[in-house]
Amino acid sequence: MPNIARVGPPGRFRAAAPSVETIFGPAKFVCMTKEEFCERFFQRIRFHCRSGRRPFGLDPKTYCDKIAPIYWRELGNELSPEECADQDVAYWP
Repeated sequence: MPNIARVGPPGRFRAAAPSVETIFGPAKFVCMTKEEFCERFFQRIRFHCRSGRRPFGLDPKTYCDKIAPIYWRELGNELSPEECADQDVAYWP
């Protein structure tokens, strides 16, 4: 009989290898491109503008074109675009 090394118990009993989330913590969302982030940020700002508020009295699209890339660069890996927009709105007069 050939000498076959037995690695361990059958698959359903094998311990799972640690996942990326186990090592680094839960993934909040999949990394997105700058364009995707900026579009979702703009959509959230438009949602807040429905109540009549404006970002410092400026046009929302112009404001988002300047501010969203900054949020993407600074907080894009930590917060969603919607969370960034919500935080930004908190500073509007």
